[in-house]
Order: sequence, then structure tokens, then C-alpha cells
Amino acid sequence: MTNVTFEHLIKLLADRLAATLSEEPTRLYPRLLTIEQASMYLGLSQKTVEDMLAERKLSFVHAGRLVFVDRKDLDQWIEENKVGWADLRGNGKESLD
Repeated sequence: MTNVTFEHLIKLLADRLAATLSEEPTRLYPRLLTIEQASMYLGLSQKTVEDMLAERKLSFVHAGRLVFVDRKDLDQWIEENKVGWADLRGNGKESLD
């Protein structure tokens, strides 16, 4: 009979969970994010995201009095605002060099 410790079981479970989440990263965030979550997702301040929403640079979803940002719109914004040599779409954006 194998002698399995509680710590060993926890480690196996954590490894399995990490592998599952890395296969499907969308599980880490719901599709609709609060402004605070959207700012963390983008690595920007909450004020900056609020300004982007007010200027209609980002789309948003109203649910009553609550405002949410679709994670897919954030991903699209990221793709549309990439510049430099990694911009392989040929959309005419300037490179940094």
C-alpha cells in the first residue's frame, strides 16, 4: 500500500488545476468584467479605463445601473493598438524604429 500524505494530494490537485486552467485561460475571467477587473486585465489605471469608456474608445455593456466591459472587446483593443515590429497585419501603423 502506498503511503500518500495530505500535502502530496494537495500538490497533485494544484498541479492538475494549473494544467487545466493553462489549457483554457478564459476560465480565469468571466466574459463581462467590471471596470476594476478590466483595468487589471489591461494593466491600466481604473481612471484610464473610465476615460476610455467615456470617450467611447471601448465598448461597454449596461446591466441596469452597472457597467461591464466585454473581455473580447479588450482583446480586440489590444490587437488594434499594437505597434512596432510585431505588427504583422500590415495595417500601415508606424514602427518604433
